Amino acid sequence: MDQSFYRYWAKSVDDPSQYHLLAYHSLDVAAVGYEYLQQDTLLRQRLGDAFHIQGSNPSPRIHSACFICVHGSIILMMDRFTVPLLLLLAGVIAISSCGCVSSEVPLSPDEQAAIIAFADPVTDNLMQGFSENNYTLYSRDFSIEMREGLDEVVFEENRDMILSKIGPYVSRGDPVVTESGEYLIVRYPGEFVQEEDVEIKVVFRKGDDSHQVYGLWFNSPKLRS
Repeated sequence: MDQSFYRYWAKSVDDPSQYHLLAYHSLDVAAVGYEYLQQDTLLRQRLGDAFHIQGSNPSPRIHSACFICVHGSIILMMDRFTVPLLLLLAGVIAISSCGCVSSEVPLSPDEQAAIIAFADPVTDNLMQGFSENNYTLYSRDFSIEMREGLDEVVFEENRDMILSKIGPYVSRGDPVVTESGEYLIVRYPGEFVQEEDVEIKVVFRKGDDSHQVYGLWFNSPKLRS
């Protein structure tokens, strides 16, 4: 077996005799990542929600893809997913985990209309809370998991970042609704002062008559920059 990969190092210091081989660094990263996700149920569930993986426990492929592809951002993940990192993970893991992600299915006009009837007021309330810097209003319809993962501190951080990149929220357009496994995904075209066509994605769970929000993301070129 060719073992030329032992020629590469991942970390070093001024003393050339002190270094950490890339192979062992990769193993360390994989082990830490696996244990971190094993211990953090909320993070594991949010990854599953983010990539629409069916079931309460995301595929083990999420463990490896997440920490092999973006292991340099582990410390940021511990900061509970700021918007740019979540968007980065969405792109990387969707590719790395192909085959385990359930595809989105378009709904009929009547089905979409029934979902939009409750999604519109929930989203409008949420965006009003965003505009007014009112976390209580913003999180009114959050699920328990969303409240724990997106608390007031994270809300303030994400809001400040969004305002700095695309400015205040202006309005939204008519949404498109799809389903993926047990989730309903409602995408709105949003307008902000410094950028139009910002995608606002709100995720609900099928069969939840309380219409709680299980996922929320903002996506645009400027937010990804």
